[in-house]
Amino acid sequence: MEQCGNCGRAIGNFEQAHFFKESIICDECNARLRKPTMEYASGVAPIPAASPVAVEPAQYVETLRSPRSAIHIVCLVLFWGWNLLMLFFVCGGVFNVASGPRPQTEAEETGRAVGTMIGIGILLFFWVGGAVITGLFAMLTRPKR
Repeated sequence: MEQCGNCGRAIGNFEQAHFFKESIICDECNARLRKPTMEYASGVAPIPAASPVAVEPAQYVETLRSPRSAIHIVCLVLFWGWNLLMLFFVCGGVFNVASGPRPQTEAEETGRAVGTMIGIGILLFFWVGGAVITGLFAMLTRPKR
């Protein structure tokens, strides 16, 4: 527990402590010291005598990262390469069907729709399977923190 530098009251563990002029103060003193006292006709108030002082953080937290290994970089390239390749295949399949000749009969139209859905379903199945496998390799080879 700390004591307020202004009123001397004990600041509890669950209370918010504030910095003011290089001392620690309680919540009530913080509200009282930082509150503007009056309004001026010109709209510009003079600088109060007890203006708050910016306090620098006591410590800076530094995050340490290990460099990526060569196998991790290879796994990431495989992961993103697989996803781009499968995106290219799915888009190419859809554009190929859309730009093809129009079906003449209803049976041709139904067959084309069913074939397209089967083809895209197979591509999506392999896409997800490859993404899971290459993603696991990329995750398991990342550097330790």
